[in-house]
Amino acid sequence: MGEIPEGGELVGKIGIINWDGKTQVRLRSAPNTAINVIRTLPFNLHVQVIKSFAGGWLFVTTPWGDMGFVASTYVWTHLPEPTARLHRVKQGVLGTAIAIAETYYGSEAEQWGQDLRYYVNVLAHANRVAVPSSTTGWRQVRFNFGNLIWVPGRAYAQSLQDVINAGSLSYELARGLNASLQRIEQFLENSHRAIMLSRRYLWDALGKRFQQALINSVLAIAELVVGGIALMALATGAGAAIGVFFGGVTAVAGAAIGFEVGLIILEWLGLAMLVGWAAESLKRIGAAFWAFLCTVWKAGGKQSEVDRGARAFAEALADLLGTILEALVMIAASSGVSATVNMLRGTAFGRRFGENKLGDWLDARIDNFRDGRGGRPKEVLTRFFRRVELADGNGKPVGEFDGINLTGKKFIEYKAARHISKLNPRTGKPQQTPVDWADKQLFGKTKKRISALLDPTTQTRAQSSGSQNVPPHSRDQRHPAL
Repeated sequence: MGEIPEGGELVGKIGIINWDGKTQVRLRSAPNTAINVIRTLPFNLHVQVIKSFAGGWLFVTTPWGDMGFVASTYVWTHLPEPTARLHRVKQGVLGTAIAIAETYYGSEAEQWGQDLRYYVNVLAHANRVAVPSSTTGWRQVRFNFGNLIWVPGRAYAQSLQDVINAGSLSYELARGLNASLQRIEQFLENSHRAIMLSRRYLWDALGKRFQQALINSVLAIAELVVGGIALMALATGAGAAIGVFFGGVTAVAGAAIGFEVGLIILEWLGLAMLVGWAAESLKRIGAAFWAFLCTVWKAGGKQSEVDRGARAFAEALADLLGTILEALVMIAASSGVSATVNMLRGTAFGRRFGENKLGDWLDARIDNFRDGRGGRPKEVLTRFFRRVELADGNGKPVGEFDGINLTGKKFIEYKAARHISKLNPRTGKPQQTPVDWADKQLFGKTKKRISALLDPTTQTRAQSSGSQNVPPHSRDQRHPAL
């Protein structure tokens, strides 16, 4: 399925499959038990719960890009933190708290202050189990055989070092524990609200980056991401982010966390193959997603800050989609349009964009590129124009810009410095110093071009070696730098 059905009630939470029986939970194409199974869902799989429907059904999306219905009995949404998983308590020694801690945190439990006793208290904290305040209080932690308990992710577990004592969980810190849980709950609520609010800013964010003919198609994909995977992608990164916010992980990890968010969205859209083409851009986009997470973390209950986060998410998502389309044009130029369309067949991206429409669009871009009529990825996806000639009222040329970037609000001039060290035959010294060259070739000539925009330029013209279409003179004059 690739569409979110009408009706039902919006949920917008991360869920986890809680059934560990012999037969796995079934994801269905309709809210009934007829022969309509899309796939099975394993125990502990995280899903994004989009809506709830009468009869005990939830409409969810999976990390693989599938959408469908699951019986609500098999999905829990009250996770203590976004990356937590479930564990079925065994009988005997394997069911002791120290054994469970060793199973999940053994490789991390060798540093001072965070040994297995610490991780026993992590388990108690996540499952709301009271621990005596003595130094041996951890020994009293018990979990009943057969019960399902929460096991927090490692990044979150390590972030509790300022809350949980290495040997016990004191009663004096109980208020702090409740506060940390409430903070995480507020963070996830803010994330959900901001993602939903981002819909109102998507059109403007996309309009800054795409031609008008593309916006509707790209908007459809953006809304699919917002409704289908955004919360789960951000929550996956949020487990590590919480560690950063609480001081348990170095803040240098922030961009990497945002990068991971971008990768999850790519994988869900069926576009994991683009990572190699767009790795550098994804680093920049990762920083944008990280900025969003920081905004909603600090928002508290302030609606204005949640709204600011919504704008930040819309901008980051638009940037990601622009990178996707630019990478697809590059792949099509090297591998062919048919191969590129076939590569996308059956993916969430291909279904929503429309395979025929995508093929036609790529064909047009490649033809333009090969014929020298523009169509380079940067020009197609952003408002970037090459070789823009300036002319006065009589049509006389008065200058030329090598490029105009309306999205970035920049005038571009390319200058070669290869002869800068050429010697003057009379003096035996370089004809000009680097400073003199920069002042004349970069500052002087560019200033002259910009001044010409105001007077005497009255029109702009395309050149045969540049972009087929160029911005009107009136649009160039609106650059804030002028």
